[in-house]
Amino acid sequence: MGSIATIHGFLRTFHPEIGNPEDGVKFGPSTSNKEIDVFYKCTWNTHRIRQQKDAQMPKGIPDHVFNFPENYGHEQCGLPITDEALDEVRELSGVMDVGEDFLDADVRRECEQIIPEIDQVKPADAADTYLFLKHNYGQSENM
Repeated sequence: MGSIATIHGFLRTFHPEIGNPEDGVKFGPSTSNKEIDVFYKCTWNTHRIRQQKDAQMPKGIPDHVFNFPENYGHEQCGLPITDEALDEVRELSGVMDVGEDFLDADVRRECEQIIPEIDQVKPADAADTYLFLKHNYGQSENM
């Protein structure tokens, strides 16, 4: 398991009533990105979802559905976690020792070669910039 999955599994061990801690982890592509996070917090989670045929998700505003599931015929499934458990998992995992830059130095260097003025990219251009970077990564010696 990856670091985040390990942390998740560890914290779930404090709640044995929910079964195997590894069952709560799904692996897939990472979506960690500041612009995506801002989009979800400011746009997606506050927009209204219409009633959809055969959809299991209730209509409404995602933030409201999450915070008041009983109003939509659901129940709160969050698990309480103590500060002590968070402190323990932080220390055991070393997750806070990573620092600010999550990119390998070689990866960062190549990305900065392809897009030297990344601070000039506007959020509206993020998707096109990502596609440009994806297309050109690994080919920088030809540029």
